Amino acid sequence: MQALSLVLWLLSVALAPLVAGLTQWVKARLQARQGPSPLQPYSDVWKLIHRRATWPETASPLFGLAPYLTFVTYILLLGLLSNLGAPVDGGADLLTPIFLIALAKFGMGLAALDTGTPLAALGGGRAMFVHVLGEPTLVALAYAYLLQATGSPAKPGAESQYLLLLPPLLISASLFGAILIEAGRLPFENSDTRLELTMIEDAIALDYGGPELAAWEWARALRLTFFFTLFVSVVVPAEAAADVSVSTRLGVLRVAVYLLLIVGLAVWEATRPKARIRAVVAPAIVPLVLALSAILFISVVRYFQP
Repeated sequence: MQALSLVLWLLSVALAPLVAGLTQWVKARLQARQGPSPLQPYSDVWKLIHRRATWPETASPLFGLAPYLTFVTYILLLGLLSNLGAPVDGGADLLTPIFLIALAKFGMGLAALDTGTPLAALGGGRAMFVHVLGEPTLVALAYAYLLQATGSPAKPGAESQYLLLLPPLLISASLFGAILIEAGRLPFENSDTRLELTMIEDAIALDYGGPELAAWEWARALRLTFFFTLFVSVVVPAEAAADVSVSTRLGVLRVAVYLLLIVGLAVWEATRPKARIRAVVAPAIVPLVLALSAILFISVVRYFQP
C-alpha cells in the first residue's frame, strides 16, 4: 500500500503540468480556438530551466527561495492526499493542508514585496486579499467534512433518503467554489491575460526568470492538481476493498470524476467573465455559506435523529 501511495504521489507531481495544459486546451476548444497543446507546459518549463535566472537589484535571497517554497509545499500536499486517501480515516489533521496553503501564499506575498516594484507589490497584496476571502471557506469545509465522515449514519427512511444527499452536494459545491478562489480561476483571476489592472499572481511572476519561473509555473500546476485531487477524494472517498474488481471500478470512477472536473472548470471559465477586485467579495461568500449550510444541516439531522 505504501508503494502504491508513493507511485500515485510521483504520478501526481509528474502529471501536474499535463492537468493544467489539458484544462487550457479544453477551454480553448470550447471558445472555438485551437489553443496550445496539452503538453505545452512541459515545453515551457524545459525552456525556462535552461535560461539564466533574473533577479531585481533590490531583491534578497527570499525572492529566489519563494518559488521553490511554493513548489515543495504543494508536493507535500499531494503527498498527504496520496498517503491518506480518506483524510479522516487516516487520522490526519485537516487544518494542516490549510496551513501549508497559507504558507505558500505568504511566501509569494513576501517575495512580491521584496522585488521593490509597485506592480508586483500590488499583485502580492491582491493575492493575499483573495486568500483571506477563501481561507474561512477551507476551515468551514474541513469541519463539515469531519462531521460528515465521522458521524453515525442516519437510518434512511422513505422521507429522508433524499435529504441525506444534501450535505455531500453542499460540500462538493462549496469545495468547487474554494478551488476557484485558491487556484486563481475565474471570476477571481484570469490567467490568460497580462493586463496590469487585472493581474494578481501573474504580477508577482513578472520579475522572475529561468529556473525560478519554471518552479513557479510548475507549482501553479501542482496547486491545481492538488485541489482537483482533493475534490475527487471528497466526492469519491478511497475505501479498502479485498475484491480487485471493486477497487478497479472505484479507480475508474475517480478518474472519470477527475476528467469531468477538468471539463467542468473549462466550461465555467469559457462562459464567465473576470470580476473586478472589489466585486469578488460576494462570489467568495457563496462557498462559505454553502459550507456553513452543510454544517448546520448535519448538526440538525443528528440532533433530531432517534
